[in-house]
Amino acid sequence: MVTRGGFLFGADDVRSASWISVVPVQNRTAVDALYVNIDRGEAEAIILAKEEDALLIIDDKDGRDAALAVNLQITGTIGILLTAAEGGLLNFREDFRALREAGFRISEKEYQKILDLSGF
Repeated sequence: MVTRGGFLFGADDVRSASWISVVPVQNRTAVDALYVNIDRGEAEAIILAKEEDALLIIDDKDGRDAALAVNLQITGTIGILLTAAEGGLLNFREDFRALREAGFRISEKEYQKILDLSGF
């Protein structure tokens, strides 16, 4: 659900996607416990992924660490791009560059390392 950032790139796509559903987190106590160390939205995503036994897509380092601590399977934006490129759905180098130019934060060193290791 787009509740904030409705003006950002992709917000209209998310808002109109019929395959996205809003599911409330059941264990609010677990969310509150995680919220001590990470953003509330990340805490909710982690607990919901645990409740739903789902793959969690998360980029934030602290959030990733918290998700791994509760044994969740995770990937990030770059992992999604790699999977799509492996399936022939996009050009990894072009789309990774475009993502970075659109404001995706990654250091030049990490950017080059991922390009080198990607095989694309």
